[in-house]
Formats: sequence, structure tokens, C-alpha cells
Amino acid sequence: MNRQTFLLILTIFLLSFTAGAQSEYKVKTGDTFYGIALIYDVPVELLLTHNGLEEGSVLRVDQVLKIPGTYEVKPGDTYYGISRTVGVSLAELLEYNDRTESTILLAGETLQIPVSDDHIVSAPVPVPPDPPSGEPGGSGTEGPGTSPSGPKDGPDSYFWPHPGSRSKLTGKLKGEQFSGNPGDPVFSVSTGDVIWVAPYRGYNKLIIVKSADTHVYAYGGNDLCLVNVGDSVFPGMEIGRLGVNPHEGQAKAFFFVYKDGEPVDPGKAPRL
Repeated sequence: MNRQTFLLILTIFLLSFTAGAQSEYKVKTGDTFYGIALIYDVPVELLLTHNGLEEGSVLRVDQVLKIPGTYEVKPGDTYYGISRTVGVSLAELLEYNDRTESTILLAGETLQIPVSDDHIVSAPVPVPPDPPSGEPGGSGTEGPGTSPSGPKDGPDSYFWPHPGSRSKLTGKLKGEQFSGNPGDPVFSVSTGDVIWVAPYRGYNKLIIVKSADTHVYAYGGNDLCLVNVGDSVFPGMEIGRLGVNPHEGQAKAFFFVYKDGEPVDPGKAPRL
């Protein structure tokens, strides 16, 4: 698969997530700036300035608004680490949030992330900062692949990324979600290469793996990622650890599979 085809598939996949993940919004009849800002959880003032508009500007049906991205600060985060994770420069991140490096960073607060029309498609795939020494995936003794086998479901030993109670995600987003606890391991169900590791709004940190047959497997809900972009994974390999979902207040694993830009039933996706 060439780079252009890969970027197209990745873009279709990313834009199929919840409304808060889109970088653009087409105005519909009855929309207001306040209502749109509420949907995307961004300040009205930022929505206006991000689009070069002022208070009192009139919305037009079919007008396209650019939606700024957001990032929820986690314990231990730094401005530099966040800038690496979301793929923007430190200076741009600070300027966009009207801060300096000496401004105190508080866990749980939301930073605004500049998003341009081609940010998802053409920006380098972001890689999260290295975890502190001694943590899984860091410079300690524990790391990727420390668990030789992942959770299995039923007599056929069918791999799932998490052993928790499973339920389907319905509506626009097709996939599976698993109830768990913070720190639970998340396992790869297939062989493939990691092509994306980054926070994704509503899904904590998202890990995307592309298999040789071009299936795209996505694992959401991670607080700690044990793999980086370019790593190879195999079935049963531990690739992440669950964190608390900020919107639901509990730990959940999310699992999605795509093929040629179209969703695939995770229960029927290859485990090779």
C-alpha cells in the first residue's frame, strides 16, 4: 500500500470518531456559535478567533468552521512532552494557550491544540514522550511483550485485547468496548506494525496497528503505551495499560478494526 492510500485510510478512520475529533464543521440551519462550541467542548471565544471571526459575526448555512483541538492534562505531563505527543511545536502550544513555560500545568485542565485543515493527513505521526525510568516501556527492566499471551474468549482461544465484560459500540462508531480497571494490560490481537500512538479525544491514548493484509486495528483507552510508531507487534503482546476515561470516570478499553477505510466487525477480524 503506497503512502497516499495509507494516509487516505488513516484519515477516513480518524474522522469516523466522535464529533469532538473532527477538525471542521459545516454549519446547519439553527446552529449557533455557542451550540457548536458546546458540542466540541471549546470556548466560544477560541472558536471565533480560530476562524478569524468576531463576536456578533453571523453564521451562514454550509459555512465551514475550523475546530481547534484539545488535550486533557494528565499527572506528570510537561509542556514539552505534550507538544511532542500532539505534534506541534512547544512555542506554538504555549502561544496558542497564552502561557509561558513557567505557567503551572495542572492535571485535569484542558489545553487547546491548533488544528489546521491538513493536520491529521500531513503532519508527522506523533510519538508520545518516553515514560520515566522504571516504568513499563521506559528504561527499566519491564517493557513491550512481557506478557506471552493475551485474554482469550471461549474454547477456540479467540484473542481479544482485554478480558473484561464486552459490549458493542453502536451508531456512527462501530467497535467493541471492555470494562476494566486502571493499569489493566491491553493486548494486540494480531501481527503488524504500529502506525499511530497519540492521545485521541475521548479515548485516552490510541494505538493503531496495520497488519500485512492492510487491516487496521485500533486500541483506545490507554493511559500508558508500551509501543512506539514503527514497532512490530504479535498476538498476545502487551501494548498498553488502561487509564480512566475522562468522560465516563472509569477505565475502559476500546477496540476498532478497519479495512480499506471501512469498519470491520472486530469479532470477525483476522487474528494472525
